[in-house]
Amino acid sequence: MNPLDPKKFPDVDIYQSPLRDSGSVLYILRGGWNNPSPKLYMDEVVREFVGTTLHNQFIEIHLDIPQVRVIIVGINDLPYHTIKEFFG
Repeated sequence: MNPLDPKKFPDVDIYQSPLRDSGSVLYILRGGWNNPSPKLYMDEVVREFVGTTLHNQFIEIHLDIPQVRVIIVGINDLPYHTIKEFFG
């Protein structure tokens, strides 16, 4: 991930957590609470943060809270189980 410029994005908070032993990482970014265009602001935050890193991004479905973004890097490397294995 790329460091964000605190002068350009002074209100952004970042949460980071590794996901199991897979090398995958969960990030939650939040910011733009007082920005008149929070969706566009956070689009730019994510673009600069991830750069060219392959990732999956999740946004609240109705865009009621565009100030929060969930990013997973390495989603395909997570240890998935079939339904039978999971509930077995």
